Amino acid sequence: MEGLGVEAARQLAAATTQLRFLEAEHAARGEKVKSLEELVKEKKTRLALLRRQREQHLKQHESLMHGVTTLNERNARLIVDIKTKQEAVTNTVAHLDDMAQMHQRLAIELDQSAMNIQMTSAKLEASGIERSHEETRLRSLRDQRSTAEKTIHDRSMELSRLRVHSDKAMRESLYVERVLEECSSL
Repeated sequence: MEGLGVEAARQLAAATTQLRFLEAEHAARGEKVKSLEELVKEKKTRLALLRRQREQHLKQHESLMHGVTTLNERNARLIVDIKTKQEAVTNTVAHLDDMAQMHQRLAIELDQSAMNIQMTSAKLEASGIERSHEETRLRSLRDQRSTAEKTIHDRSMELSRLRVHSDKAMRESLYVERVLEECSSL
């Protein structure tokens, strides 16, 4: 232990001698030699600056991560909204298909009724019986057909509107995914 203390003292003396020699050399050239305290102070100032920069970078990183989290949450909401709209469109399409099938059945029934009325009309004309009852029935069936066609037209317009909303929601989802990819690459 004692040998280590002696060695440390010898090294300190050598370093002090070398420091004085360097100070004298700088003084001879007219340069001011910074003291150890000045060098330590400069290093501490530099270290404090680096710490502040690191804190700022950490805050920026946290802000970016918060932004990414917010975008992820918005994207999740958009995806749920898109799925809901897609389900609504699917349901509307199924409903319109049902309406179209009903319309086809109604058209077949109307055609059959028209044929029946024509046959009945021919029979009534031959026998001279009034045919106004069958004509009234035919008008009623035609009114029903017109109502069904209007309903199908209204549903088609609604489907078109839902498809436009669905396309818009899909574009928004793609945009959010692209922004998320850009944020992820940061």
